[in-house]
Amino acid sequence: MPLLLDLIEGHDAELTTNGWTCTRQAIVTGVTGTGAAKIYNAVLNTPGMPVIGEVHPDLPYTWLARIHPKSIEGDIVTLELFYQPLEYYTTEYDIGASSSQVDTNLDIDGDPVSVSYTYPSDYVEEKYQNVTDIQGVVYSVYKPEGRILVTKQEGISRSTLLGRISTYENKVNTSGWNLDPSAPAGSWLCIEIRGRKSNTSAYVVSYSFLKRPSFVREGTTYPGWSEQLVYIDPNSGKPPDPDTWDAETMKIIMPYEYVDFDGLNLT
Repeated sequence: MPLLLDLIEGHDAELTTNGWTCTRQAIVTGVTGTGAAKIYNAVLNTPGMPVIGEVHPDLPYTWLARIHPKSIEGDIVTLELFYQPLEYYTTEYDIGASSSQVDTNLDIDGDPVSVSYTYPSDYVEEKYQNVTDIQGVVYSVYKPEGRILVTKQEGISRSTLLGRISTYENKVNTSGWNLDPSAPAGSWLCIEIRGRKSNTSAYVVSYSFLKRPSFVREGTTYPGWSEQLVYIDPNSGKPPDPDTWDAETMKIIMPYEYVDFDGLNLT
């Protein structure tokens, strides 16, 4: 059954703040069947006929929402194809900040915190009399976290989406990137990539990122998503006196892999 699309007569288009809405005309000839069967055959069995959810050939953010039979004359069926804007016609950004509680043994300058106590000379247990006990301290503090959530419509396949999740989720930035050009390496963590698809040929994909500021330890600056590990004395349940530490008492590691976030093409 031959198909003729995009006739000038009956074609209509409108651009609004939500995107393009348009109507295409389709004429199918040589349609078999009787009554409503001709409509079914024209819509479902005509080679090249657009299907519901298919993106407009010239308007990438507009999809086919409805097909309406306009007329039947003999073996000729005329159809109207109604297109409407895709959800998330434009990219949406949700940018903010919050604080999360973390444990630390450092002060604001990055130096270990300790407390001490000198037992009096008349202390009950003689072995502690006049002894000064120094202990490291672990305490909770709120750390700021920047947040970016980007939601956009993307004409990608399921395998491409899964590939992005595998490549970027639970990874940190190698350097500054499109959404934060001056960001130090290791300051942004991609915490989630989620896509959903309904009755269109595209996915609505959300990208979530959290930022932690860099911190200084003994004159060295470390990436925000580094983790500080310190030895805990099993007898006291606290770190030992910082003056007794050696190179193995505390370590700072980066538990996440680095990746170039610009590969996501988020702008």
